[in-house]
Amino acid sequence: MTHEFGDEYWFKSYVHQREQKVVAAASARLARFGRTLSPGNFVADLNFGFWVSLFDSRYDGLLWPKLLKPIFPTMPQRLRSYKNISYRMEKIRRLRNRAFHHEPVWYWLDLSQQHSEILETISWINPEMMRFVAIFDRFPEVYASGPQFYEGKLIQVSQASPDT
Repeated sequence: MTHEFGDEYWFKSYVHQREQKVVAAASARLARFGRTLSPGNFVADLNFGFWVSLFDSRYDGLLWPKLLKPIFPTMPQRLRSYKNISYRMEKIRRLRNRAFHHEPVWYWLDLSQQHSEILETISWINPEMMRFVAIFDRFPEVYASGPQFYEGKLIQVSQASPDT
């Protein structure tokens, strides 16, 4: 985006009003914590919803389709459309939000498929990052163990803890 717009602060000028509010909130947070208002700090502070929102139809023509190839260089051409990416990113955002808000996702029928799609999406952006992620990815073995294994572990831990 920096290259496309010739502006490392592109996220302040080239986004719609809703996203500008998110950028303003990030700016206030960075200032409140005494952090430099650098592009890197903004990128790190902007929430996942901000990045997903960039795949909204409002950005068709401004960002998409011209930036799809540079951002998703290994995505198969037959799949490369902002609508496909938007759908995929929204699914990832929904799963991320459910999990990070401690909602049960274990019994989602497509959880294993979603895991595969997340890995595939990472590989479309950066195959090297995908190889790094694969080193730490424990989903297959955790999921294969089933929820009963972990429920049993939690019960053991709670029974071993002294009452307070």
